[in-house]
Amino acid sequence: MKKIPEIPIWMRELPNNAVIGREEIYKIYGMNGGSLKQYIDRGTLPKPDFMVKRSGGHMAYKWKLGAIRKAIKVDTNNAEITGG
Repeated sequence: MKKIPEIPIWMRELPNNAVIGREEIYKIYGMNGGSLKQYIDRGTLPKPDFMVKRSGGHMAYKWKLGAIRKAIKVDTNNAEITGG
């Protein structure tokens, strides 16, 4: 995973209420895949804003882009303060 998450250029003009899923989260956080639940439980990723039931009864995590922007801003500011 990248040290500092970055929102891709094509997402930057989307409104804060735009809903994104796991593929977009993987791109923002520089991940190749893995268990989102584990990353969320560890605090590596922000908690999803809501979940949607998919076919087969599985749940899909969904985030609002504004919440991700806010989380990145906090993470970036904390990294600058702590020297990380």
